[in-house]
Amino acid sequence: MYVCDSVEAAVRSLDQPTEEKIKKIVHSIIEDRLLDGQFDESDLTFKEVKIMESAICETLHGIFHSRIQYPETQTLVKEAK
Repeated sequence: MYVCDSVEAAVRSLDQPTEEKIKKIVHSIIEDRLLDGQFDESDLTFKEVKIMESAICETLHGIFHSRIQYPETQTLVKEAK
């Protein structure tokens, strides 16, 4: 199954991972695994799969969120002579 490994690798390959892109990738990978029958032997319900998908998206968004670009500041402390 290794869903988390797959989605993390896919998100890392994005140039600019947005919340929407992350959701699409996670949903796509989980859907592919479902259609491939990789969850057939598990006791997971569709509700639990949705919860898993949501948790993965939240985690990845927290890891790969856009950083604020701060303006460069002048040196606040003068160098000692």
